[in-house]
Amino acid sequence: RQELGQAPVILQPQAPESTNFEQQARLLIVDGDAVLAEQLIAEATIRGMLAEVATDLFQARQAIAKALPDVVLLDLCFKESAENGFRLLAE
Repeated sequence: RQELGQAPVILQPQAPESTNFEQQARLLIVDGDAVLAEQLIAEATIRGMLAEVATDLFQARQAIAKALPDVVLLDLCFKESAENGFRLLAE
């Protein structure tokens, strides 16, 4: 709780002091937008996560088969594919 006369407290996210490979959360970003994917990787890395990008659903399936991620950020629409993200979710 803050008093009205005090300056606001701003909390900044901090990278973990030590990152142990076995303890890092694995993030899979499935998106065809390379610029957005790079921004997401940078944010995830700052927060101590291991991030991987799949630019289409085929690559996403390969990445999931290789190592099951803890979190998936999934675009639902892919312009060059008849499939969409909902199909991957159903699997």
